[in-house]
Amino acid sequence: MNFNQLMKQAQVMQKKLDKIKKEYDEKQVEFQSADGAIKGVIDGNLKITSLTIDEELLDKDGKEVLEDLLMITINDTVKRVRDEREKAIDAATGGANMSGLF
Repeated sequence: MNFNQLMKQAQVMQKKLDKIKKEYDEKQVEFQSADGAIKGVIDGNLKITSLTIDEELLDKDGKEVLEDLLMITINDTVKRVRDEREKAIDAATGGANMSGLF
């Protein structure tokens, strides 16, 4: 493979990565706890943009339950978005390690 072909492949890969980054900059993923008491939206950059909590969870005795539900629900959603993003990057790069680009 000559240098020009290598540069063309790098440009194609960069365009694919730019497209993925743009998609994830605009991505909105809805989430909710198993019982539906916590709902929200997280964006493709793993920032929570919306969060609602059922009022029944807001009493003093429900504090630990609320904290656990929030942690589980948000962590599951973050993992799902990360996994989706990694699959998209792997598909665009043919599995080449591109860590640090996102």
